[in-house]
Amino acid sequence: MTAPLPPARFALLDGLRGLAAIAVVLYHVDHGYMPGGHLAVDFFFILSGFVIGLNYHHRLASGELGLVRFTALRVARLYPMLLVGGLLAMWLLNAGPRILALVPETWNRALFPGNPPFWSLLAEFLVNLLFAGVLVRLGWRWIALAAAASAVALAWVVAAEPLTLAKGVAEQGAFWPFIAGGALRALFGFLAGLLLFAAWQCRKSPRKVHWGALAIPAILLAVLLVDPAQRRWWDIGAILVLLPALTWAAIRWEAPFPKVARALGDLSYPLYCIHVPVIFVTDKADGPTLLVALALIPLALLVDRIYDRPLRTWLMRQARQRFARGEFSPSPSRQSSS
Repeated sequence: MTAPLPPARFALLDGLRGLAAIAVVLYHVDHGYMPGGHLAVDFFFILSGFVIGLNYHHRLASGELGLVRFTALRVARLYPMLLVGGLLAMWLLNAGPRILALVPETWNRALFPGNPPFWSLLAEFLVNLLFAGVLVRLGWRWIALAAAASAVALAWVVAAEPLTLAKGVAEQGAFWPFIAGGALRALFGFLAGLLLFAAWQCRKSPRKVHWGALAIPAILLAVLLVDPAQRRWWDIGAILVLLPALTWAAIRWEAPFPKVARALGDLSYPLYCIHVPVIFVTDKADGPTLLVALALIPLALLVDRIYDRPLRTWLMRQARQRFARGEFSPSPSRQSSS
């Protein structure tokens, strides 16, 4: 079964993102359900780099899109669900209002004690801005050098931390003592995704639907299920080699059942934002945590349909209309519509 697909259709990547989000949920219910679930976050960083490259690299590099406009579009995309996740954390876990602005707490060991996964949203947003404001102007050679340097630095930081021998990178980024490791996870993953975009763009060969591509999600789940005695080295190898390789395979090939894959992709971000406060409260009350977590999966898809997608579409439309009127432009010469 082979058939050419439009070059910008990546349903399999959507499906992998959804599976990764579910893996994170299972990891937070009980580490034993998905021992390597924390590596799904590194997979998200790689996907983010590829998607940002696909949608914005040309527009940023050509000057069609500036940093302010890019930031406005990213906020419009990310904030609706970030707001819901933040409000849930405030309601259920007494998080402070700073979470609504994605500002970490300084009094706690965790950056976001009410919703710990928010550290990765902050890290991704900051590395997005680094790319749009600096790296895109330096070119692919500098991006490749930055990726190599961040890979070496990440391996060194993880290898130097005694706790990573058993826990791997699980705590790197979510807690203040390990903020450097988290920053390097985000930077390497995002830059690796950008380089995968550059490699795909150079090949210019059509993508094909193939039943063999169903092995890719199976391998991803296997990577996340592995539970080695010395987690450190597995995590480093998975981040630097296995996850980029799986992403490249999903870029090159497409699996059948695209509607299922799209639905998984749609629920991934809402699920990621809302699951921890609900799971933590359910577990604290000795409730059926696993059943509640599984119920959040279809709920997240519903939230995407009735709230996140309509609101973010409206916000992005409003931003584009303001771009056209020049409200985000520093000068009349920069008023081209986005």
